[in-house]
Amino acid sequence: MKTSFRAGTMLAAALVLVSAVSALAEDGDGPKGSQRWMLKLERGHLKTVLLEKADGSMSAYHYITLKVTNGTNLPRPWNPLVKAITDTKNEKGEPSVYVASGYGNALMAIRRQERNSKLENIGATAGKIGAGETIDGVAIFGPLDSLYDRIDIEVHGLANGVATYEVKIYDGTDIANDTAITPDNAWVIVDSAYWDRNQAILKRLAAESAASGGDGLPQPTIKYVVMQERRYWGMTFERLGDEFRAEDDLITFKGEGWMIQGNPKKLRTVNEKAAE
Repeated sequence: MKTSFRAGTMLAAALVLVSAVSALAEDGDGPKGSQRWMLKLERGHLKTVLLEKADGSMSAYHYITLKVTNGTNLPRPWNPLVKAITDTKNEKGEPSVYVASGYGNALMAIRRQERNSKLENIGATAGKIGAGETIDGVAIFGPLDSLYDRIDIEVHGLANGVATYEVKIYDGTDIANDTAITPDNAWVIVDSAYWDRNQAILKRLAAESAASGGDGLPQPTIKYVVMQERRYWGMTFERLGDEFRAEDDLITFKGEGWMIQGNPKKLRTVNEKAAE
Protein backbone atom coordinates (compact mmCIF):
# COMPACT_ATOMS: atom_id res chain seq x y z
CA MET A 1 0.00 0.00 0.00
CA LYS A 2 1.27 3.45 -0.83
CA THR A 3 0.74 5.87 2.02
CA SER A 4 2.08 9.41 1.90
CA PHE A 5 2.01 12.09 4.60
CA ARG A 6 3.68 15.37 3.71
CA ALA A 7 5.28 18.05 5.82
CA GLY A 8 4.88 16.38 9.18
CA THR A 9 1.36 15.13 8.46
CA MET A 10 -0.07 18.54 7.58
CA LEU A 11 -2.98 16.77 5.94
CA ALA A 12 -3.77 15.01 9.19
CA ALA A 13 -3.52 18.26 11.12
CA ALA A 14 -5.94 19.91 8.74
CA LEU A 15 -8.45 17.10 8.92
CA VAL A 16 -8.13 15.92 12.51
CA LEU A 17 -8.77 17.61 15.84
CA VAL A 18 -8.00 15.52 18.92
CA SER A 19 -7.65 12.43 16.72
CA ALA A 20 -11.19 12.74 15.37
CA VAL A 21 -12.52 12.49 11.86
CA SER A 22 -15.25 15.10 11.58
CA ALA A 23 -18.65 14.11 10.25
CA LEU A 24 -18.74 15.95 6.95
CA ALA A 25 -21.38 17.05 4.49
CA GLU A 26 -24.71 15.29 4.40
CA ASP A 27 -28.14 15.80 2.92
CA GLY A 28 -27.06 18.31 0.29
CA ASP A 29 -24.56 20.32 2.35
CA GLY A 30 -21.51 18.98 0.51
CA PRO A 31 -19.95 20.22 -2.72
CA LYS A 32 -22.78 20.99 -5.11
CA GLY A 33 -25.25 18.90 -3.12
CA SER A 34 -23.19 15.73 -3.03
CA GLN A 35 -25.49 13.99 -0.55
CA ARG A 36 -22.29 12.69 1.03
CA TRP A 37 -22.19 11.46 4.59
CA MET A 38 -19.22 10.50 6.73
CA LEU A 39 -19.05 8.97 10.16
CA LYS A 40 -16.92 10.46 12.93
CA LEU A 41 -13.94 8.39 14.09
CA GLU A 42 -12.01 8.71 17.34
CA ARG A 43 -9.09 6.29 17.48
CA GLY A 44 -6.85 5.12 20.24
CA HIS A 45 -3.17 4.28 19.97
CA LEU A 46 -1.96 1.02 18.45
CA LYS A 47 -1.19 -1.23 21.41
CA THR A 48 -0.49 -4.84 22.36
CA VAL A 49 -1.96 -7.10 25.00
CA LEU A 50 -0.19 -10.23 26.22
CA LEU A 51 -2.08 -13.53 26.23
CA GLU A 52 -0.89 -16.86 27.54
CA LYS A 53 -0.70 -19.69 25.03
CA ALA A 54 -1.41 -23.34 25.74
CA ASP A 55 2.27 -24.09 26.31
CA GLY A 56 2.54 -21.34 28.91
CA SER A 57 4.41 -18.87 26.72
CA MET A 58 3.06 -15.38 26.02
CA SER A 59 1.86 -13.95 22.71
CA ALA A 60 1.36 -10.25 21.92
CA TYR A 61 -1.91 -9.33 20.19
CA HIS A 62 -2.04 -5.96 18.44
CA TYR A 63 -5.22 -3.88 18.66
CA ILE A 64 -6.57 -0.34 18.30
CA THR A 65 -9.74 1.13 19.81
CA LEU A 66 -12.16 2.81 17.40
CA LYS A 67 -15.10 4.93 18.52
CA VAL A 68 -17.47 5.57 15.59
CA THR A 69 -20.31 8.11 15.80
CA ASN A 70 -23.09 8.84 13.33
CA GLY A 71 -23.40 12.61 13.58
CA THR A 72 -25.85 12.80 10.68
CA ASN A 73 -29.63 13.05 10.81
CA LEU A 74 -30.38 9.59 9.43
CA PRO A 75 -29.38 5.97 10.17
CA ARG A 76 -26.39 4.93 8.07
CA PRO A 77 -25.02 1.56 6.96
CA TRP A 78 -21.98 0.46 8.94
CA ASN A 79 -19.94 -2.29 7.32
CA PRO A 80 -16.47 -1.96 8.85
CA LEU A 81 -13.35 -3.47 7.37
CA VAL A 82 -10.16 -2.77 9.31
CA LYS A 83 -6.79 -3.98 8.07
CA ALA A 84 -3.19 -3.77 9.25
CA ILE A 85 -0.43 -3.94 6.63
CA THR A 86 3.14 -4.42 7.80
CA ASP A 87 6.34 -3.72 5.89
CA THR A 88 7.35 -7.37 6.27
CA LYS A 89 6.70 -9.70 3.33
CA ASN A 90 4.62 -12.86 3.12
CA GLU A 91 5.57 -16.03 1.25
CA LYS A 92 4.57 -14.36 -2.04
CA GLY A 93 6.87 -11.41 -1.43
CA GLU A 94 3.92 -9.10 -0.79
CA PRO A 95 3.23 -6.92 2.27
CA SER A 96 1.63 -8.92 5.08
CA VAL A 97 -2.06 -8.07 5.58
CA TYR A 98 -3.94 -8.76 8.82
CA VAL A 99 -7.72 -8.31 8.94
CA ALA A 100 -9.32 -7.46 12.28
CA SER A 101 -11.60 -10.47 12.47
CA GLY A 102 -12.32 -12.71 15.42
CA TYR A 103 -9.78 -13.04 18.24
CA GLY A 104 -12.58 -13.03 20.77
CA ASN A 105 -10.19 -14.66 23.24
CA ALA A 106 -8.36 -11.34 23.48
CA LEU A 107 -11.43 -9.14 24.05
CA MET A 108 -11.72 -9.60 27.82
CA ALA A 109 -8.01 -8.88 28.32
CA ILE A 110 -8.27 -5.73 26.16
CA ARG A 111 -11.33 -4.56 28.11
CA ARG A 112 -9.39 -4.91 31.34
CA GLN A 113 -6.32 -3.18 29.92
CA GLU A 114 -8.39 -0.31 28.50
CA ARG A 115 -10.65 -0.20 31.59
CA ASN A 116 -13.66 -0.21 29.30
CA SER A 117 -16.15 -3.06 29.72
CA LYS A 118 -18.25 -1.76 26.79
CA LEU A 119 -15.67 -2.42 24.06
CA GLU A 120 -16.97 -4.69 21.30
CA ASN A 121 -15.06 -6.50 18.58
CA ILE A 122 -15.37 -4.15 15.60
CA GLY A 123 -16.59 -6.88 13.27
CA ALA A 124 -19.54 -7.62 15.57
CA THR A 125 -20.80 -4.02 15.32
CA ALA A 126 -21.75 -4.22 11.63
CA GLY A 127 -25.26 -3.19 10.61
CA LYS A 128 -27.11 0.11 10.84
CA ILE A 129 -25.77 2.89 13.00
CA GLY A 130 -28.55 5.20 14.13
CA ALA A 131 -28.53 8.98 14.04
CA GLY A 132 -26.48 10.19 16.99
CA GLU A 133 -25.42 6.64 17.91
CA THR A 134 -21.84 5.81 18.95
CA ILE A 135 -20.13 2.43 18.61
CA ASP A 136 -17.33 1.66 21.05
CA GLY A 137 -15.24 -0.87 19.16
CA VAL A 138 -11.81 -2.43 19.04
CA ALA A 139 -10.00 -3.83 16.00
CA ILE A 140 -7.96 -6.86 17.05
CA PHE A 141 -5.29 -7.99 14.60
CA GLY A 142 -3.81 -10.84 16.61
CA PRO A 143 -0.09 -11.66 16.68
CA LEU A 144 1.86 -9.80 13.96
CA ASP A 145 5.24 -10.49 12.40
CA SER A 146 7.73 -9.45 15.09
CA LEU A 147 10.13 -8.07 12.43
CA TYR A 148 7.93 -5.20 11.27
CA ASP A 149 9.18 -1.60 11.49
CA ARG A 150 6.16 0.11 9.94
CA ILE A 151 2.48 -0.70 10.05
CA ASP A 152 -0.34 0.95 8.11
CA ILE A 153 -3.92 0.64 9.36
CA GLU A 154 -6.93 1.13 7.08
CA VAL A 155 -10.46 1.77 8.36
CA HIS A 156 -13.04 1.25 5.63
CA GLY A 157 -16.77 1.93 5.84
CA LEU A 158 -16.72 5.45 7.28
CA ALA A 159 -17.96 7.30 4.19
CA ASN A 160 -20.55 7.08 1.49
CA GLY A 161 -18.77 5.91 -1.66
CA VAL A 162 -20.51 8.40 -3.98
CA ALA A 163 -19.67 12.11 -3.97
CA THR A 164 -19.61 15.13 -6.28
CA TYR A 165 -16.28 16.86 -6.88
CA GLU A 166 -15.03 19.92 -8.71
CA VAL A 167 -12.63 18.65 -11.37
CA LYS A 168 -10.11 20.69 -13.34
CA ILE A 169 -9.57 19.06 -16.73
CA TYR A 170 -6.34 20.25 -18.32
CA ASP A 171 -6.39 18.39 -21.63
CA GLY A 172 -10.01 19.18 -22.54
CA THR A 173 -10.95 15.51 -22.90
CA ASP A 174 -13.98 13.88 -21.35
CA ILE A 175 -14.49 10.23 -20.48
CA ALA A 176 -17.60 8.09 -20.66
CA ASN A 177 -19.82 7.45 -17.68
CA ASP A 178 -19.06 4.32 -15.62
CA THR A 179 -15.38 4.66 -16.54
CA ALA A 180 -12.39 4.72 -14.18
CA ILE A 181 -10.57 8.04 -13.91
CA THR A 182 -6.89 7.10 -14.02
CA PRO A 183 -3.84 9.31 -13.45
CA ASP A 184 -3.34 9.23 -17.24
CA ASN A 185 -6.38 11.48 -17.48
CA ALA A 186 -5.42 15.10 -16.89
CA TRP A 187 -8.18 15.42 -14.29
CA VAL A 188 -7.30 17.20 -11.05
CA ILE A 189 -9.90 16.29 -8.42
CA VAL A 190 -10.31 19.12 -5.92
CA ASP A 191 -10.12 17.29 -2.61
CA SER A 192 -7.25 16.86 -0.13
CA ALA A 193 -7.45 13.06 -0.31
CA TYR A 194 -6.28 13.35 -3.93
CA TRP A 195 -3.32 15.64 -3.13
CA ASP A 196 -0.49 13.26 -4.02
CA ARG A 197 -2.28 12.08 -7.13
CA ASN A 198 -2.96 15.67 -8.25
CA GLN A 199 0.64 16.76 -7.69
CA ALA A 200 1.92 13.92 -9.87
CA ILE A 201 -0.49 14.91 -12.66
CA LEU A 202 0.45 18.61 -12.47
CA LYS A 203 4.15 17.77 -12.47
CA ARG A 204 3.71 15.65 -15.60
CA LEU A 205 1.68 18.36 -17.36
CA ALA A 206 4.26 21.02 -16.48
CA ALA A 207 7.06 18.85 -17.87
CA GLU A 208 5.11 18.22 -21.08
CA SER A 209 4.44 21.95 -21.46
CA ALA A 210 8.12 22.81 -20.94
CA ALA A 211 9.21 20.16 -23.45
CA SER A 212 6.91 21.62 -26.10
CA GLY A 213 8.05 25.19 -25.46
CA GLY A 214 4.98 26.21 -23.54
CA ASP A 215 5.02 28.76 -20.74
CA GLY A 216 2.85 26.96 -18.20
CA LEU A 217 -0.20 24.82 -17.69
CA PRO A 218 -3.12 25.16 -20.11
CA GLN A 219 -6.34 26.74 -18.90
CA PRO A 220 -8.49 23.93 -17.47
CA THR A 221 -12.13 23.17 -18.06
CA ILE A 222 -13.97 22.98 -14.74
CA LYS A 223 -16.72 20.43 -14.25
CA TYR A 224 -18.64 19.01 -11.31
CA VAL A 225 -18.61 15.26 -11.55
CA VAL A 226 -20.40 12.59 -9.53
CA MET A 227 -17.89 9.85 -8.73
CA GLN A 228 -17.75 6.53 -7.01
CA GLU A 229 -14.65 6.04 -4.88
CA ARG A 230 -13.17 3.75 -2.24
CA ARG A 231 -12.23 6.09 0.59
CA TYR A 232 -10.72 4.98 3.87
CA TRP A 233 -9.01 6.51 6.89
CA GLY A 234 -5.34 5.56 6.92
CA MET A 235 -2.95 5.62 9.88
CA THR A 236 0.76 4.86 10.09
CA PHE A 237 2.74 3.66 13.10
CA GLU A 238 6.37 2.62 13.55
CA ARG A 239 8.03 0.20 15.93
CA LEU A 240 11.79 0.34 15.59
CA GLY A 241 13.91 -2.33 17.23
CA ASP A 242 14.55 -6.04 16.73
CA GLU A 243 12.50 -9.21 17.05
CA PHE A 244 13.66 -9.95 20.58
CA ARG A 245 10.99 -8.90 23.09
CA ALA A 246 9.46 -6.78 20.35
CA GLU A 247 6.35 -6.27 22.49
CA ASP A 248 8.47 -4.03 24.74
CA ASP A 249 9.46 -1.70 21.88
CA LEU A 250 7.72 1.66 21.66
CA ILE A 251 5.02 1.99 18.98
CA THR A 252 5.13 5.53 17.57
CA PHE A 253 2.33 7.31 15.70
CA LYS A 254 3.52 8.85 12.41
CA GLY A 255 0.47 10.25 10.62
CA GLU A 256 -3.08 9.78 9.39
CA GLY A 257 -5.50 11.08 6.78
CA TRP A 258 -8.13 10.22 4.19
CA MET A 259 -6.88 7.92 1.44
CA ILE A 260 -8.35 6.72 -1.86
CA GLN A 261 -7.94 3.09 -2.86
CA GLY A 262 -7.56 2.56 -6.59
CA ASN A 263 -9.15 4.89 -9.15
CA PRO A 264 -12.50 6.65 -8.78
CA LYS A 265 -15.18 6.01 -11.39
CA LYS A 266 -17.05 8.75 -13.21
CA LEU A 267 -20.82 8.30 -12.87
CA ARG A 268 -22.03 11.49 -14.54
CA THR A 269 -21.36 15.21 -15.01
CA VAL A 270 -23.78 17.50 -13.21
CA ASN A 271 -22.44 20.97 -14.05
CA GLU A 272 -19.73 22.83 -15.92
CA LYS A 273 -18.37 26.35 -15.62
CA ALA A 274 -15.79 28.51 -17.30
CA ALA A 275 -12.35 28.59 -15.70
CA GLU A 276 -11.65 31.68 -13.63
